[in-house]
Amino acid sequence: VHKLVLAACSPYFKAMFTSNFKECHASEVTLRDVCPQVISRLIDYAYTSRITVGEKCVLHVLLTAMRYQMEEVAKACCDFLTKNLEPSNVIGISRFAEEIGCTELHLRTREYINTHFNE
Repeated sequence: VHKLVLAACSPYFKAMFTSNFKECHASEVTLRDVCPQVISRLIDYAYTSRITVGEKCVLHVLLTAMRYQMEEVAKACCDFLTKNLEPSNVIGISRFAEEIGCTELHLRTREYINTHFNE
């Protein structure tokens, strides 16, 4: 992965690769506590500006996008989750959004809960 490509789509990586951190001069960087499949999706996004998410991976991708400050990816995940809100999942998604600091998604879930309270 080219550092410049990641730095261009993430303030987190930009700081990592343009500051005096050891990663700036390293030929390889290890990202810990991240699913390799999720990182692969984020790297693909960095090169193509396209991301595909589904029910199985959206929460993992959102969490990692928030961690690495990839706002467009986080927005795509939030949009997907918002379109798929239903009474059986909205409270869990709301709690998850609040825990990871995803304010926009948390607000959308609260609106859904208020609108569909009887359900």
